[in-house]
Amino acid sequence: MSETANLWADIDDAGYWHKPEAEDDSKKTAITDEDAKPEPKPPLVKLSSGTFLEPSMGFEYNKQCRVRIKVDYLDESAKNMKKVNFSLFSKYLGKTENLNVSKDGYEQDGYAEADVILYYPSAYDEEKDKNAVYFFRSTHCRGEKAVDSMELNMPQPLHFVELKKDDYDENGADKYNKEKDGDNYKEKQVVTELQKNLVTLGFLADGDDVTDGYFGDKTDKAVRNFQDCAIKTDRMRRSKGKIEKADKALDQSEPDGIVGKKTADEIDLWLRKDWVKPQITLRHGEYDDSGVQNGKGKSGTDDHHKGTPVVKAQENLQKVEVYTGYAVDGWFHDHMYDALKQFQEAAGKGEFLIDNVLTDIGEKLTGYVKGSYCPKTQAYMEKVVEKKGVVPKPSKPKWIEIAEKEIGQKEIKGGDKDNPRIIEYHSTTTLKAKHDEVYWCSAFVNWVMTQAGYKGTNSAVAKSWKNWGKNVNKPIYGAIAVFDFGNSGHVGFVVGKKGKKLLILGGNQSDQVMKSLFKTDKIVAYIVPSDYNDEVSLEEANEQFTEANFQTTR
Repeated sequence: MSETANLWADIDDAGYWHKPEAEDDSKKTAITDEDAKPEPKPPLVKLSSGTFLEPSMGFEYNKQCRVRIKVDYLDESAKNMKKVNFSLFSKYLGKTENLNVSKDGYEQDGYAEADVILYYPSAYDEEKDKNAVYFFRSTHCRGEKAVDSMELNMPQPLHFVELKKDDYDENGADKYNKEKDGDNYKEKQVVTELQKNLVTLGFLADGDDVTDGYFGDKTDKAVRNFQDCAIKTDRMRRSKGKIEKADKALDQSEPDGIVGKKTADEIDLWLRKDWVKPQITLRHGEYDDSGVQNGKGKSGTDDHHKGTPVVKAQENLQKVEVYTGYAVDGWFHDHMYDALKQFQEAAGKGEFLIDNVLTDIGEKLTGYVKGSYCPKTQAYMEKVVEKKGVVPKPSKPKWIEIAEKEIGQKEIKGGDKDNPRIIEYHSTTTLKAKHDEVYWCSAFVNWVMTQAGYKGTNSAVAKSWKNWGKNVNKPIYGAIAVFDFGNSGHVGFVVGKKGKKLLILGGNQSDQVMKSLFKTDKIVAYIVPSDYNDEVSLEEANEQFTEANFQTTR
């Protein structure tokens, strides 16, 4: 019996096992409650002077307002601990209630701020009492203590201000040197707050030039766009990225660009509901109504989008010339995913071909989700399409340019002569074969990569390339395709496709350097150099090429 087994031999033997002897308590050191208490950490932050910041049009029930707390650091080490939590409470009919509104704010210039919504207390009854009191409690992970703010008595008098084109507030007056009086001047920061809300809702691009306090053309267009969306019932929550239906729409026949009480209330409703401009995000594997018709999925699933947004995205990808040779079928498949990433990579540089001239279009795409047709990517693509820009074709990898110049090199059949060029290929492997009829596909790839400035595998074995560089796990232009035929293999460069077959540029294909079509079932790796980060989609080959197999690589 093993030593391990002996350790457990007494488990089932009632006469063997016995209870361990009790420890002598007199020898133990007593642990008091005082000893068990952890050493309290000294406070590093002091919070004080919590206040509600009045919105430009006054405090209202069920509307958003901003809260602020003063933050003092008691130690230099705490200055990177900027987060403060705000919790909202109400007092109504003698009862204090936590309204379950918890927001984080971050210290900047000595204060932390956050936006909260003044929700009605749960027992609120206008007929019993219209009055309620609000306060917020601020906490910090290393604060002295939780701090309650000053109280806000509701309701408060309102001072609603209608806004329209050419109105401006204090910020607009200061920025554009305008008089702080007249019909178009509005006190406080009412226009600036409107612009910030439109940015939050996605109807106005972010930036200092748009939140300037002046109700100009951009703000007018954003208000009209908001009204046009709000008149309909389609809504989209920021967190979901899917269209949903609202119970009610903005009670207005058509957009007029005027922010009256109805439009202002609708903006507040959108902020409370976390609705944003309905621009859906399309992701890999999803499909639209056209995709359903083409048998790509069922209607009503989480992956299904109503209408034809995927079709429109595919059409735009065609216009910028990255989605070529594929069907516009309403399905976000692998080829569309690759095409979209190619567009996003170009958009990140901000350069496109316009009338065959590489042109900087003035801005770069930032903050996007790679491979996702998100609102930022959609808006950027629409600009590129409007300018009739196309994605520049990537330059060929250096090794492909070298390999293409070798096309036509072939074995010399019969006699004692050998092609010296193939012998040169062999010289880059440890085998250093002296005859051109010795299998030379790996020698060819070694020679090409050496000429391109890389150190190859130095091996005449095709499958040695499986562990070289990095495996991209899919066919991309320029990748080294490694074939495994069992006892032997083959290796060559991916340069295109035709249907479900790949076009491989390689040596020892029908005894020469040529491009041949191969099935993909024997390919075990797609290899590129470790420092190569381009990902170029494969184009459909228009020419006719010979089909190859194991026998043609012998």
